[in-house]
Amino acid sequence: MAQYDKQILNALLDSYENSVHFTGENKTNRGISFFFNTKTIPAYFDESSLEYENVHAVVEHLTELGFVEPVWKKGKEGHILSKVLLDMAHLKQIYAYLNRVPKAYKVEQSIVFLKETIKAYKTPVCGKFMKWLLERIEQNQSVKEYLDIGNLEETGILLQGIHAVEQNKKACYIREFSNTVYGNSKIFEQISGKIIKVFREFGTDLSEKHETDIFSEYGIYHTPNYVYLKG
Repeated sequence: MAQYDKQILNALLDSYENSVHFTGENKTNRGISFFFNTKTIPAYFDESSLEYENVHAVVEHLTELGFVEPVWKKGKEGHILSKVLLDMAHLKQIYAYLNRVPKAYKVEQSIVFLKETIKAYKTPVCGKFMKWLLERIEQNQSVKEYLDIGNLEETGILLQGIHAVEQNKKACYIREFSNTVYGNSKIFEQISGKIIKVFREFGTDLSEKHETDIFSEYGIYHTPNYVYLKG
């Protein structure tokens, strides 16, 4: 059976974390809602399905826990749900119920991590990029085009790569470079797209340059391809 409780609560928390309620800028009484329609829970509207009763049982359970408040369609009270409203007084309990890490915690950890990393990585592009990240995150603005604030390991790998490129003093191929930096010949190639994006955005006069030209400026080259000719 579908886990409607998790689907509904996760959707509500997603909406909350992307709303002005999360940033503290809310100036209205508009709440966070999960709407019932054929897109969100299609089985609820399938007359040949028994999920209708299961959904009602789940919403009743969540209401008893104090997590949501049901809103019924006008004239269909007790029969057809229009939406449920998030009870933000129980946010802590809802995160625990879902075993979900709050975005506020991720933000706090990212800020601490970046402030520490800035002290270690002082190269121009990497430093400028991290300063931009810090400013965005501290202002509750998105940085998802570059990284997931909830994954500090991936963030560290990306920053290490950017810093290592700027620090490189030895001419080498990408796989050699990756092996030196990460102990793995494939990691750098896997994240090279993001690294190039950072250099184009935060480097000097690099916005129009091709990926191979940017890396070659730092002595890093693509492995040559061989064409075999017969005769």
